[in-house]
Amino acid sequence: MGRKNTMIDRITKAKNRELIKIFIGGLASLALTLYSTTLILLTPVHATTTETKIAQPSESNQQNSTNNTAETVWYEGYEFYQQSTVESLREAITKFETTLSIYKTTGNIEKQAYTLFYLGIVYRSLRENKKAIS
Repeated sequence: MGRKNTMIDRITKAKNRELIKIFIGGLASLALTLYSTTLILLTPVHATTTETKIAQPSESNQQNSTNNTAETVWYEGYEFYQQSTVESLREAITKFETTLSIYKTTGNIEKQAYTLFYLGIVYRSLRENKKAIS
């Protein structure tokens, strides 16, 4: 009887291993399907139009040049801000205000907000709280 139970245990364990392999295989297949579906759903769809818009090279180059100038001036202002002396903070304000006017001209709202944020920080550093919030 001991031999019979051992044989039944082996068969049961083998069947369990097969079931586990099938289960894991099914999970892997399901995971792959979900991953593929997610990729399909997250892939951006590009709308096609019959109109073709060609950007004017001079406008594009001019705007890039203006943005590069604004970024250069902004980083100069940031360097002054990091020095943290009264004089350097005043210089930072000048640089940030120049940058802000450039970004207003180009209509770059994100960069305007970022520049205004740093202007507020500089004014706060100078303890000019009214100007910081205006």
